[in-house]
Amino acid sequence: MTVMSTFFTGYEVSRRALGPEGLGIPNAMTSFLAGGIAGTIFWTIAFPIEAVKNRLMTQPLDEVRYSGFMHCLKDTVRRQGVSGLYSGFSPAMLRTFPASGATFLAYELVSRALKTLL
Repeated sequence: MTVMSTFFTGYEVSRRALGPEGLGIPNAMTSFLAGGIAGTIFWTIAFPIEAVKNRLMTQPLDEVRYSGFMHCLKDTVRRQGVSGLYSGFSPAMLRTFPASGATFLAYELVSRALKTLL
């Protein structure tokens, strides 16, 4: 199971909890909120992986510091603690909730429009 599956699972679980059978929030708002929650869940899990990947990709070729993913992960945690894996997390969360909410809202609206056309 990939990390990306948490994005879609988070959306479906949140949508059901917020929707008519859950809290009863109207459809468009349900899609937006569920998408925002899904994005937050996804990035909370994926952010450390992305942080390590970015450190590996941006290391100078003439000064290779890390021999691989696990070496980079262990070194980052040893030097900065777990918080080093979440550097820049707050701005990402400010962006991800509305962006993910809008993504899933657009998906639901386009999906409904296509169903009426077909």
